[in-house]
Amino acid sequence: MTIFWHFFGNQGTLHKEVKTFFQQALEKQWEGIDYSYDNGTDAGHYRIESRQVWAVPISQVPNLSQGKKWKGLKTIVMVRRKRILWNDETDKLSYYISSLEADAALIAHSIRAHWSVENSLHWVERCDLQGRPKPDPHGSWTGEYGLAAAIMCQFAQTPSLQR
Repeated sequence: MTIFWHFFGNQGTLHKEVKTFFQQALEKQWEGIDYSYDNGTDAGHYRIESRQVWAVPISQVPNLSQGKKWKGLKTIVMVRRKRILWNDETDKLSYYISSLEADAALIAHSIRAHWSVENSLHWVERCDLQGRPKPDPHGSWTGEYGLAAAIMCQFAQTPSLQR
């Protein structure tokens, strides 16, 4: 099983250590550090997004205090996303740990695939069997209920299935 863990401050020490490692690596221009790098740019939905991904084998970070806690941990990852919208620009750094090898292109693809699934579940159209909007009685469209709602909406909007 592949592990991806996107963390903010929710892992305290681990987050701080990974963030500090990447800050120092950038300052030293990656001198003496074995790493993989990938970048890409996408445009659509009135935005341009560029991503840079750095993947570092866990062997390059021997003093990671909680590294041994995560069975199968092989890589730490930093992703920089720059988004340009018609009225706004953002520049964000995200940090991950992974059980994948330090292959930035593979990891970038895996992260994009993960967010594609997340977005499709979170932005599921809320409708009933006739395709009409319907409020979520539980306040959350996740899990089986959200999946069932997504399937129902697709069937309701498929002309060959409508009466």
